[in-house]
Amino acid sequence: MDFSPKQQNILRDASRFALNAMADNDPAHDGHHVQRVVALTRRLCRYYPQANAFRAELLAWFHDLNDDKLSSDLGAASISGFLGKIGVEKSDIDFIFQGIPYISYRKYPILSADIPLEIRITQDADRLDAMGAIGIARTFAYGGAKGRSLEDSLSHFDEKLLKLYDLLSTDAARELAAQRRDFLLQFYRQFKAEQEG
Repeated sequence: MDFSPKQQNILRDASRFALNAMADNDPAHDGHHVQRVVALTRRLCRYYPQANAFRAELLAWFHDLNDDKLSSDLGAASISGFLGKIGVEKSDIDFIFQGIPYISYRKYPILSADIPLEIRITQDADRLDAMGAIGIARTFAYGGAKGRSLEDSLSHFDEKLLKLYDLLSTDAARELAAQRRDFLLQFYRQFKAEQEG
């Protein structure tokens, strides 16, 4: 993507801020997670040249920084103050805070038709990272961090992971997700078969 020098500087500073803030998060929501979501957001934006890739990427960097279940829950004032300090326009800051809640599966499993494309792209990127081999690893890493059994962690497949493919907003994400969905299902069935002996 072709970002202006100012946008490049903002994204560089945003990445440092986000990675530092996420250092104490559980392994399922750490810096590696946000880096993968950013990479997937960039990839999806290539399919949609009409999208504002700068806004989508900023949202990807900040999507887990205002979540009450994570150590990186910084609060709106802290995030807004930082964004203003590094030169982010108020309209872009407002967009980030519009978008952050929509990335959450708990709050918004389904998006209404009027939600901007950039939010749809970033939500899909986050959901893609919850699928496939990485999604499986993240599920058990989070379960372990919370002291959950293997069986309790597996219940997350029924509650969320196996539903994600049908809830993706963009055709490009569904194309990327098909193999991940199949791998999830194969693992789930194998786990169940071994569990039952």
